[in-house]
Amino acid sequence: MHGTIRRSSVDFRERIVHLEGTPNFHLHYADLGDSMSVLGVIGKVRPDEIYNLAAQSHVQVSFDSPEFTADVDAVGVLRILEAVRQLGMVETCRIYQASTSELYGKVEEVPQNENTPFHPYSPYAVAKQYGFCIAHTQLPSSMASGLSKSTVRHTTCTAAREFSLTMSQSVVVKHL
Repeated sequence: MHGTIRRSSVDFRERIVHLEGTPNFHLHYADLGDSMSVLGVIGKVRPDEIYNLAAQSHVQVSFDSPEFTADVDAVGVLRILEAVRQLGMVETCRIYQASTSELYGKVEEVPQNENTPFHPYSPYAVAKQYGFCIAHTQLPSSMASGLSKSTVRHTTCTAAREFSLTMSQSVVVKHL
């Protein structure tokens, strides 16, 4: 398993420290705001599957830093897709793009399903909608068939503590 972490002055890895040093677990520095770092890691690892869990996922922060939110949550998805395309991995690499219930915004039906319209009400939700749409509508059919459906990230009472780990962190998985 290969994972990426964003360079930071704060080294926050308490949720994965038990994995470090184990065989077949490797961390790489990359940032979804930097095309070359994304391309470099994907080119080096050449994964069969990519699970993009990276996001600036705090709704209020998205109002305070909308440009950063769009860069990571929207364009970051495009950077992953483009890296896979440029490396000629479209036929061999499956991509999972995590999403959020925030896409639905003001809910008009309960429960939601795949036909429920999106009504995003925050920069975070709009950025995630772009990521969702680019992953599902702008890909060659051969690559799109490898996409898993986006799912909702459920939060818990510890979610605030997890945001700093979730922000700009994605996991790249390779079958070994």
